Amino acid sequence: SILDQFVKILLVTIHQYDNILISYVLVALAAAIPKLDLFISLVGSISSSTLALMAPPIIHSLTYWSDLKSSKYGVLLILRNIFLFCLGFVGFIAGGFVSLSNIIEY
Repeated sequence: SILDQFVKILLVTIHQYDNILISYVLVALAAAIPKLDLFISLVGSISSSTLALMAPPIIHSLTYWSDLKSSKYGVLLILRNIFLFCLGFVGFIAGGFVSLSNIIEY
């Protein structure tokens, strides 16, 4: 259909100019945000603790829940996953708080 052809042409055009578009967006962000490193710190503290310490225990527990319930060491593995999640949550809160306080202080 015409809409499918239009979308295809639009995506090809965007793909051809995506490097230029990304460069313009990054330059605009750098000009608009005087201390970009503070926002990078905020995003890094939130996303890294979530991706590294909070998501894997949840995924592991959800994936192997039936095995964990019936396993001899299942309770220990569940407690380990809870501990890792809590550790990641503390890092999430502490890192986000420090980054936000640095942004507010600036």
